[in-house]
Formats: sequence, C-alpha cells, structure tokens
Amino acid sequence: MRTVRSVEVVETLPFIRLLPFSSDVFRSLQFYLSPNNGNDGGDARYPKLSDTYYSPEVPLTASSISAVHGLGTVPKRFGMTLVCTAAQAGYSVGDALQMTSHEGNGSSGYAISANATTTTYSGPAPYISPKTGGAVVIANTANWNVTFWTSKY
Repeated sequence: MRTVRSVEVVETLPFIRLLPFSSDVFRSLQFYLSPNNGNDGGDARYPKLSDTYYSPEVPLTASSISAVHGLGTVPKRFGMTLVCTAAQAGYSVGDALQMTSHEGNGSSGYAISANATTTTYSGPAPYISPKTGGAVVIANTANWNVTFWTSKY
C-alpha cells in the first residue's frame, strides 16, 4: 500500500483515483470494493458480511417493532426501511423509503434506536411524504412492511 494525502490506496484497484475523502467514506469504499464481497476471512482491513444485518420484512404496526440483530455491540449505523406492499401516496408495490427518527409535531413522533442486541422502532404509524411531494400523510399500516439494517461500521 501507499499513502496519498493520508488515505490508503489499495494497490489491487489501480483504476481508482481517490480524492481526499474522510476516513468514514474511505472505509465504506473499502467495504464495497473489497475482494470476496467483503467476506475476506482474516483481512482486518475489510469488515466481514457478518458485521452487517438485514432483518426480514415484517408488517408495519402503529406501536413498537423490534429486530434482534445479533452483532454483539451497539451498531455504528442502523436504520429502518419501509417497503410498499399496496399503493399509497404515489408509491407502488416494492418501492422503499428510508426512515429516520423525528420529533413529530409536538404530539406524535417516532424513534429508531439500537442497543447491543436489538434495533427498535417506537411510535405511531409514521408520516410519509408523497412520492410527488405535497403534504405528508400517515402511512397506512396495511400498505407497508418494515425491514431493519444494522452495521458495526
């Protein structure tokens, strides 16, 4: 390896010309560009696929939903994705929405949280923005599934 502006360049990928990325961005690039799809056995430079968890889809509820991720540590990155199962607000079956925590309007909000074993959604049915813009609507729980993702890195 050689160092360019304090960024390591992997010699096996000479076609990549790196700009001065932050270390987090470069770690992400290493994961996606690592040999063997990120499952490099003992190579400490690359996270293993077992360091990331994607839950199966479960129906959205207007309360609390959890998924056990089994990473054994609090994940550095985690989130929740809504997957459309019946058309609503301009979204078609199979469309996905990346969800984030929000404080709501003072009377209702929701949170996505994680600890060393579990990722959890807590709150009422979330508000979603229509695909073409406009006023937010409450997600119909019958029209959406949820999947969680967590990563140690």
